[in-house]
Amino acid sequence: MSVERLQQQIRAAEARYRARPPRPRGVVGPGAPEAALPLPDTPQRIIQRAQRLGMAEMVGAVLSREVAPPGRTPIQALYERIIAQNDLLGAAFLLEGAQVSRSVGRITVRTPAGRPLHWGTGFLVSSRLLLTNNHVIATRAEAVPSVVEFNYYVQPDGRTSTSILFALEPQSFFITNPQLDYTLVAVQAVNAAGVALESRGWNPMIPDQGKILVGERANILQHPQGEPQQLALRQNEITELLDDFLHYVSDTHQGSSGSPVFNDQWELFALHHAGVPQRDDQGRILLRSGQPWDNRATTADQISWIANEGVRISRIVADLEQRIRSLPAAQAALYRAVFTPRPPLEESLATGGAGVSAGVAAAATTTTVEPDGSITWTIPIQIRFSMGATAPVVSPLPAPIPAPVLTPQPPAPPQPDEEPAPADLDPALAALQVGLERPYYDEAADQAARDQYYAKLAADLPPADRFAQLRGLLRDTHTGHFSYQEARLNHLYPWVDLREEGAQRRLHSI
Repeated sequence: MSVERLQQQIRAAEARYRARPPRPRGVVGPGAPEAALPLPDTPQRIIQRAQRLGMAEMVGAVLSREVAPPGRTPIQALYERIIAQNDLLGAAFLLEGAQVSRSVGRITVRTPAGRPLHWGTGFLVSSRLLLTNNHVIATRAEAVPSVVEFNYYVQPDGRTSTSILFALEPQSFFITNPQLDYTLVAVQAVNAAGVALESRGWNPMIPDQGKILVGERANILQHPQGEPQQLALRQNEITELLDDFLHYVSDTHQGSSGSPVFNDQWELFALHHAGVPQRDDQGRILLRSGQPWDNRATTADQISWIANEGVRISRIVADLEQRIRSLPAAQAALYRAVFTPRPPLEESLATGGAGVSAGVAAAATTTTVEPDGSITWTIPIQIRFSMGATAPVVSPLPAPIPAPVLTPQPPAPPQPDEEPAPADLDPALAALQVGLERPYYDEAADQAARDQYYAKLAADLPPADRFAQLRGLLRDTHTGHFSYQEARLNHLYPWVDLREEGAQRRLHSI
């Protein structure tokens, strides 16, 4: 990274840190004395966060003022409920983290002759675009000879994994902003070894607010000092949300330039870029060793930080929305892909360490050990085997021809020699048959039913009153109440999942 640009970002971060309103740490969550309130965040953001976490019933109770413990307002109770969520996370947290780690790489900024200048971290936000800091890559000229290196980590046996290099393509897309300290740059779609970039997965940019609150924990994936990938899981506490930036602190774990910052749902909410360093009485920046920083890029990741600072993803998106207006249509289309949802977990992890691009077949037999313990043998067919899995997945490799546009095909009918389906699948199969025999969506009928159902709702009401009206309407018109599991699995998913263009693999809004 450019030391001069990093120092500029540090000075700006220090100024923002000094200007922040005072807020004692450790007294904003559950059990905080009433004197520690008001809230560390706005009621609107707290409600947005609760809605993203699926706490709809709690939000309803708050807005209708039905729930409030002694000494707390309803919105304070909602905030405390969010912060007090159980720290015991499901195993899916690690599985999703493993998927996300595949899209985070080490950037090597090179001279035109190919000599390494410095390192940084970057990560994919679509199947073609990578996000990092402006102080890591500031110009197209810097990006042209530079590369991003995925799959660079230390394996359980202590050996370094075989990494996968991709060249950057600033001629296809390049936008940078020194004030928000971000650079969005294209990466080659298929590298020299025939590996498809999209096989690494990506992290969509979410423009909506409500992805994180003060008091919650952050997860950072990074390549500090150009080292193999490292993770700081739930070690950084969010302490301040500013207009364009946010602050988070940790006793031991800091972020590296260009690192993605995630919440516990692995939603990208910030781009790490700088921090507030510890200084001695002479004003010199100190390293964690206590020695003054020597102002070298190679030792910048050893700086002792008082607080970390990240750029809010929602603000980066807002800035990009202004800038793409003047871009050619092809580049605007590349940008729009940053909102594409992340590939499903099973597909991303099943791709393997190196991945295989469409239209490229391996010529030799190889064996790949995957992060989840499964093994892939390439013979020229791939057999993915996992202990305890229901069945291996066998699929032939594609012929070495240009990648076709794939059209989802309906599932093949059961063969006579297949085992009969278990009896406990009968209700699901019956529901599937019913779904196949009725129209998937009748827009005219839906509009008529919607108009009739909401006809008595008053217009132009404040949000809280409108919510109360809607809640009353639901209560008066529904005689039964399904459990979440029954409603989701028996009624909603079997219906929504039937689409002409193929199965719905992930429902983010549910």
